[in-house]
Amino acid sequence: MKPLYWRGRRPPLWSLLAAAAWTVGGTVLVERWPALTDQPHAEEKRALAQKTAEAFEIIGAARKAQGPAIDPRIDPLDTGVIGLPISPVTSNSGHLPAKQTSVNPNFAALIYDLLRAAEIGPGDLVAVGVSGSFPALNAATYVALEGLEAKPLIIASASASEFGANVPGLLWIDMERRLAEAGVISSRAMGASLGGTDDQALGMSDEGRALLMASMNRNGVPFIGEQADVEAAIERRMALYREAAKGAPIKAYINVGGSTVSLGGTEGRKLFKPGLSTDLPKQDVAAVPGVMARFAAEGRPVIHLAHVEDLARKYGLPIKPAVAPAVGEGQMYARYEPRRWLAILGLLGGALLLILGANRRAAADRPPQ
Repeated sequence: MKPLYWRGRRPPLWSLLAAAAWTVGGTVLVERWPALTDQPHAEEKRALAQKTAEAFEIIGAARKAQGPAIDPRIDPLDTGVIGLPISPVTSNSGHLPAKQTSVNPNFAALIYDLLRAAEIGPGDLVAVGVSGSFPALNAATYVALEGLEAKPLIIASASASEFGANVPGLLWIDMERRLAEAGVISSRAMGASLGGTDDQALGMSDEGRALLMASMNRNGVPFIGEQADVEAAIERRMALYREAAKGAPIKAYINVGGSTVSLGGTEGRKLFKPGLSTDLPKQDVAAVPGVMARFAAEGRPVIHLAHVEDLARKYGLPIKPAVAPAVGEGQMYARYEPRRWLAILGLLGGALLLILGANRRAAADRPPQ
C-alpha cells in the first residue's frame, strides 16, 4: 500500500521575501526605537540621592573650613570629599579616577537597588565594613540602608588610601560624626581598627598611628584593633557583629573599599566582583580569609563596593565627571528598554505574510470545480 502523508504548501517567493523584510525591519526598529521606562521606586531613590548630596556638602564645608586648600588638579569639582595624595594617615595607594567617580550622589540609588535585590527590607540587620578610602560611598551606603529602614551594624577602619578620607583631623569617623550631628544619617560605627596592612597600619609612622587613635577618641568610637594577626581581627569583627545582633539574623554584608580584614586580601579581590554576589561556591569562599567570605559561607548575600568605574559604567553613571552629577541621573531611575509590543507586532506580521502567501498558493493550485 502506498503510504499517505501530508505536505504543506510552500509559501511563494514574494511571501518569503516580504516576511523577511518585515521581520528585519521590525528588529531594527525595536533596537533603534527603545522606550525610556521609569524604574521601580524612582522617587524614593531620588530622595536618597538628594540626601547623599547634602552629606557631600557637609563634608566639603568641613574640609574647606579646616584645610588644606583643595587642589583643583585632584578635586576639579571642588567637592572637598576627595583627600590628599599623601598624609601621615594614608594606608596605601589609591586610584584617583575611581575616587573622582565615587563622588556622585546617585550611588545611593544604586546601593538601594542592590539591597532590594538582596531582599533587604525594614528592620533587617545588615553588617557593614567601611574604611576611609571611599568616604562618598560610605555616606551613600548609610543613606541607602536608612532609606530602606534597615539596621546597619558598622565597623570602620580609621585610615584611608590615597585621595580618600586621609586629611588629619577629618578622617571618615570624623565625617560620620558630623553627618550624624547634622541629621543626615543616624548610624555610627560601633568600633574601629587602624586599617591598612594587616589591619594594624603596618609601615605607618608613629605620628600617623597616633592621629588615628586620636580620631577614635574624639569621636567616641571604641578601638577594636588590638589583635595580633588578621585571623584574630576577623574573629573579633564577627564576634562584634553577633553581639550587636543579639541573636537576630544578619541578612547581608556590605564591604566598602578594600580593607584587608573585610575583603580578604588578594584572594578576596579575585573572588568578589563589584556589586551583589549570592550563592558563591563554598570551596572558593572557604579559601578567602575575610569577613565578607565568612558571611558568604553562611549563605548571606554580600555587596562589594569597589572597582567604582566598573560599577559606574554598568549603571550609566559618568566616569570622572566634568560637571557635578545631577540627582536623578543613571539607569537606576529610568532606562531604555525594547518596546515589546513592537517586537510582537514584527513576529506576527511576518507570520501572517507567510500564511497569506501559502493560502494564495493553495488557492491557485486548487483545480477548477
